Amino acid sequence: MMSIVAGAFAAVQLRHGVVPMLDTVSYFSGIEATSGWNPITTTLAPSFSNFDVLQVLQHGGRLPFVDFPVGYPLLAGAIAIVTGARAAMALTIIAAIGLLTFVGVSGPRTRTVSSGALAVRSMLALGVVALPVFRLTTQGALSEPLFCATAVCLICALVEYHDGGRSWAVPAVLVAACGLLRFVGAALVVLLVVEMWRRRESLRNMLLASMVAVVPTMANIVWAAAAGGGHTAGWRGLDRRDLNTLARSIGGWLDSTLGDLRLTYFAADRSLPWWALCAVGVWIALVALSMWSLVAMAASGTAAAHSATSGSTSTTQQEALPRPLIV
Repeated sequence: MMSIVAGAFAAVQLRHGVVPMLDTVSYFSGIEATSGWNPITTTLAPSFSNFDVLQVLQHGGRLPFVDFPVGYPLLAGAIAIVTGARAAMALTIIAAIGLLTFVGVSGPRTRTVSSGALAVRSMLALGVVALPVFRLTTQGALSEPLFCATAVCLICALVEYHDGGRSWAVPAVLVAACGLLRFVGAALVVLLVVEMWRRRESLRNMLLASMVAVVPTMANIVWAAAAGGGHTAGWRGLDRRDLNTLARSIGGWLDSTLGDLRLTYFAADRSLPWWALCAVGVWIALVALSMWSLVAMAASGTAAAHSATSGSTSTTQQEALPRPLIV
């Protein structure tokens, strides 16, 4: 039910079509090229590339798509063959938000969820979808909603594998999918490898899973760099502008001027009312309380299950348990 509500909420935001922001134009060009059977190319000079005017002319006006990972243009481009680029972008984002909400609320199939946990998850899911910054990515049909949905699916797949799932292939493929939507680095691969080590998988399987997870993203990065991509990796820090953007996002629930798409995106350095910063503090406290509630409910469920089964667990079975995860 929550996925239908979230999908309808996204559809309402896109009722006037996709808002053509800066990154939207890059994605649109790549998706349109894919639907025209010219995948991973663009007719728009990429904003992060090192191409000059002469190189654009030498390529006949069609350049490699190097602004962003190729996953979103390829996926939406395949849909665009039937629907057109704009409709494909909107449909992809609506489906991604519905999937994000469904998986975020239902959770892993190996875990039972109480009604209280479902209520908390539902509020968190709808709150994230309604967040003005998230609405920005929705209205602009950017790749973030699709990446978030894929990342949540990855978390659920890792939990199911942790609970005794036999195959590591699904988490490995989802790690690769995340890397083809956003350049997220090696952190997700580490999660998978640590869980495989805990399950006492062989070194061969861990190396194979790492290759499945890393090779597509690395191939995309190497190809983009060789083709003229200008992205550089590194920590860029946090400053006052980031806080102002967050305050505008939270304050947008209470004041439509603060939540205006153009102000949130293009004017984050303007002055803010004092109450917007107070709203940020309240929002952070509510998120922390919700997360603590989820952890507490999960811990109580785990303790009850352990208490029920501890008396019947033999010494041999205890020795066969997976390695503990040391944080």
